[in-house]
Order: sequence, then C-alpha cells, then structure tokens
Amino acid sequence: MKKVITIGTTFLVALTLTACGNSSSSDSSSSSKDTKNSVKKSEPKNAITMIKYNSIRVGDPLTGSGGSTETTVKNMYGEPMSETKTAVPDANMKATSYTWSNVGSSLSGATITAEFLNGKTVGKGYAALSKSTKITDNDYKTIQTGASFTTVKKQFGTPQSESIVGGTGTTSAQTLTYLDTSGSKSLSFTFTNNKLMSKTTNSLN
Repeated sequence: MKKVITIGTTFLVALTLTACGNSSSSDSSSSSKDTKNSVKKSEPKNAITMIKYNSIRVGDPLTGSGGSTETTVKNMYGEPMSETKTAVPDANMKATSYTWSNVGSSLSGATITAEFLNGKTVGKGYAALSKSTKITDNDYKTIQTGASFTTVKKQFGTPQSESIVGGTGTTSAQTLTYLDTSGSKSLSFTFTNNKLMSKTTNSLN
C-alpha cells in the first residue's frame, strides 16, 4: 500500500505543479487573442487529442500490468518535454513521469502527464484545460460521497484537470477538478476505486 500511495502522491504533485505553471501561460496567451483572433493555429505535430488521451490504458499501480506501454504512448504523443524519475520505497524500481504540451484543440491549454512503472502506464492526467466545463456551488453540493467517477464526469462534463492512478480496483485513485462559474475557485472530487471519497474547494484569488 505504501508503494501505491507514493506513486499516486508523486503523480498528483506533478500534475499540481503543471497546473500552476500553465495558469500563468494561459493568461498571457488569452491576452494575445484579441490581436491574433483572425489567425487560425494549426495543430502541432503529433497533436495529443482527447481521443488519444482516453485511449491510453492505466494498469496496476504496483506492476503496471494491463497498462499501455511506454513505447506506445511515446509513439502516439511524440517525445515528452520533461522527464522525472522517482524511487519507489521498499522496491528496487523507479517510477518515471513524462509531460507533453503538444496538444490539439480538444485539449487546448492543457499539459499532459503520464507515469510509468516497468515500462507500463500506471497513471495519466491533464491540467489547466482551457475548454473545460464550469459548475455552480449547487451542482457541487448535489454530489454525495459514494458517487461514481463516471457519474460525476458524465453529469458535469469535461473537467479542467483530471488524474487517474492505478486503473481500477481498491488501489486505484482518481481526481476531477472543475472551476466554478465565477472562476474564483476550484471544486475537486477525489475517488478511490472509482467511488467518491471526498470533495474540496480552493480559492483562486
């Protein structure tokens, strides 16, 4: 269990740092839209789309079994812009995290992160998606502990940030983060084995 917690925590920290870095860049890019709104940006080479992101399988967090291979992900996403290796306690192995920013329009503004163990995907996520769904406080309050990951995502639509660690099972963990309609705070849902365990709000001011 300690290994699972370490892998999951490392992955979530990487996503959080990515989100913080992207928040400032998205502000600067939005300020330039007025002067370049007539110029249509072309999709980057090997553009990562939502379809590609969703096609990546996340395997067992301790072995990687069932996860897409590192080679498959790199062939699909292209070369990553950064790489981080983290030792897994009580195991003679390291987890490797990569990030990409060559996203297509369906993931506009986001940075993609994937984590691998034994050459297999054990975690994936994205942060700072610019075309995400915004929800109200009332929406947030209607979701009760025990709700499924699929139900929340289906009800609210595409989140601003998402992380999935460990695929399915009791050692899996998922997080969905939305912005409220005022844009002043983030509303997060944390799941274990695809069941909602907790909700948190954070001020963005």
